[in-house]
Amino acid sequence: MAVFGCIQPGSPPAYNFRQVDSERWVLDLGYLTADQIVVFLTGVQGCPDGKGVGIYLSRTGEQNFEYIGSLKNERPTGIFKVPVSFLEVSRQFSFTLGLSLDPLASILNLESGGMTELQAQNRSLTYVSLARKLTADLINYITSFVKADPNIGEYLLTPNQVVSSWLNRVVTKLQQDPDWWSKR
Repeated sequence: MAVFGCIQPGSPPAYNFRQVDSERWVLDLGYLTADQIVVFLTGVQGCPDGKGVGIYLSRTGEQNFEYIGSLKNERPTGIFKVPVSFLEVSRQFSFTLGLSLDPLASILNLESGGMTELQAQNRSLTYVSLARKLTADLINYITSFVKADPNIGEYLLTPNQVVSSWLNRVVTKLQQDPDWWSKR
């Protein structure tokens, strides 16, 4: 019987983890169908005393796995966000989920050194806020080139380098004040 399971939204549960060694398993996820995955202990067997399951994600074929969370006997299931760095819009990647039976002290160290789920959500909201601020700034910058003509009304005349100029302006503002985008 399977000890671990994984669910991607819209897909059936997957139980076919391949054991790499006595304390590590991998599961080929293919292309991700959402920005979250569910990983769980099936109840067949719990974690040994003093151990938990570290959950890691990697692009298939790459050796470096990124820690995304853990399971413990006290919390045998979890919903884990796929790190933003893995969600590249321009092309799709196949992913591998890695599980590792680790000492609880190691897991606690990873979790205290890394971000909690709440911190990750706050960081996501920060990125949304940044995107809105930058977009608003670009719109304000571009609309500064609006011209008025009594015969045709307002029209937008933009120099060829308008976006490059705007980008240089934003970079300069951020160099002068790294928190510039969060003000107003």
